[in-house]
Amino acid sequence: MRRYNISFIVCLIAIFWATTSYAIMAYIDQFTITRDGTTVLNDTFTDGVPPPSGPAGADTYFLSQGTPGPESGGLLELNTANGSFSANAIETPRVVVVVTRLTCIIDCPVGSSKLGNTNLLKETGLFSFTIPTGPQFQAYGIRFSDNVADRTGHGQLVQLFVRFNDTDGKPEIAYVLQDFEHNIITPLGAPVDLLASLKSLSELQNPVVPDQILFTLSQSVAGGSFCGSYEFFENNLDTGHGGAFNCGTLFNGVDYVRGQFFAAQGVPEPETWLLRGVGVLGLGLVARRRGKI
Repeated sequence: MRRYNISFIVCLIAIFWATTSYAIMAYIDQFTITRDGTTVLNDTFTDGVPPPSGPAGADTYFLSQGTPGPESGGLLELNTANGSFSANAIETPRVVVVVTRLTCIIDCPVGSSKLGNTNLLKETGLFSFTIPTGPQFQAYGIRFSDNVADRTGHGQLVQLFVRFNDTDGKPEIAYVLQDFEHNIITPLGAPVDLLASLKSLSELQNPVVPDQILFTLSQSVAGGSFCGSYEFFENNLDTGHGGAFNCGTLFNGVDYVRGQFFAAQGVPEPETWLLRGVGVLGLGLVARRRGKI
């Protein structure tokens, strides 16, 4: 049996602990997209094969960033420990897992999968209800984006999600417009204090204990703004309790959007990266020492 140097193992822990300790693990139960009143995607994650596979075949999705999975028992796991480094519109570092419905965007024939600015669109994501605990930013939810080709350049996305807000130290439900061209994030209504909402639900005559949350992005007119709403579910039933936000406009110089679901986490602070640097240095010293033995 091979014996490992204890110093080597300690250094590995120093390298990887900083990022994975801030990871969030979310589970999506169902993802749907409706175009002009017709459901064009309804993924209940029951075939046991994670994206890019789905109801439309092996290329149902594009894995924009990170790797999802596994898929089991009607749930798809989104674990940011398997995410990719990225940044939001104001260039705050993030680690993300983003799954994008692969639809036509250029030279699309009639009857194609395109989600265009002449269509009436709706997207929903049903998640197991998880309250992010921080202390770094953590989030999961759904998005519509006209910016899937180059997230660091032009384009926008509307994003409806549960998050741990590392600025005020609270879990919240939020809806925002991210503008990557102008490096601006615009809140589309005030965020909802999640703990206060749950307290109110517990004080009802028939208390609600939600175990799922449904996010919905929808338009009232074809090509119009996308409005965000959420509903709490209990035992697979709509509790009738939720809320709505303002609306945000996409199609920023293009005639398409794509639907996405995601999980995200904040990147550790500089002092934590220092810890990782110590780990890397330690590995080098260990390797050098072993080379002299």
